[in-house]
Amino acid sequence: MEVTSQRGSRDNDYLTDASEAEIDALMAAFAERFAPLAPYFVPELYVPEGARPLPLCTYHMSAPAVYAETFNGLHQLKIEFHVDIKELPPSETIISPHFALPQPVRARVPRVPYQVALKLLTLADPPVGLDVGREGVLPRQVYDLAGLVPQVEGDEAWAEIQEYARALYVKECGVNEIEPEDGEPWPGIEQRLAHWARLDEDQEQGHAVETFQQTQVPSTARIGRAAWRARMRMIQFAARCAAIGRDGARVWDQASAIEARLPARPGPKREMKPFRDALVNATGLKTNAMAPRDHFWEGIVEADDPAALLDEIASQLP
Repeated sequence: MEVTSQRGSRDNDYLTDASEAEIDALMAAFAERFAPLAPYFVPELYVPEGARPLPLCTYHMSAPAVYAETFNGLHQLKIEFHVDIKELPPSETIISPHFALPQPVRARVPRVPYQVALKLLTLADPPVGLDVGREGVLPRQVYDLAGLVPQVEGDEAWAEIQEYARALYVKECGVNEIEPEDGEPWPGIEQRLAHWARLDEDQEQGHAVETFQQTQVPSTARIGRAAWRARMRMIQFAARCAAIGRDGARVWDQASAIEARLPARPGPKREMKPFRDALVNATGLKTNAMAPRDHFWEGIVEADDPAALLDEIASQLP
């Protein structure tokens, strides 16, 4: 993700084949190494009250607040290890600039299709996806997906998202001791994103988005509620393409190509009219309030035959 779009986060997540005991030994060695800097960098094991036993080790750790003021000069970090993973997802080493550091970060991360699948699964029905009480963090998952999905390239990548999301879903069902349902996780993801696409009308959802933007998103990357609605629709459409798998690649690529031809923000009526007319004629959705790109995503999500609609829009755009 570009530096100007990177969001702040206190969470550090690691996928590992190490055992819980090995992670405990690692963090004990870490604590010993940084003991002279206490109260900074002292990891404390965190187990939520009433938590079910999961293959997860969570630690809280304090770090100095350098870029934002806090009442005690500390930021609390959360470090989470997903342990005992028998088959780690395919990964790659990246070197990326970071907004808060003077030099690039070098890290080994899951390949993009697998990151997309991991993020999408948080939108599935609980208990596999986010519990209803934690839905306030959904905007950050969608924000990350909006940065990741455009990086998915090729038929094979979309097939990998489809296969890995299903495999993760089945695995999480096993962890939660429930029976996997046919077709999931896609219907649950679809329903949750459709529900959150009402955020410009739902006060609680809109507040969750605003809180996320104010606390984690650079001011230059913040957008209005109508644009957030379109972002939800875009990820909803991307999830449909992922559910199709390999055949979803062509549909997504066509939608992305059309989006690139549309103005991202409203402009003078005379300039917007050719785009609005093309979208209204194709989708039947009339609105002068939406930017053409937002209008586009709303229209294709509501379409009975998105592929045919995309062809029609492409033929009518100036």
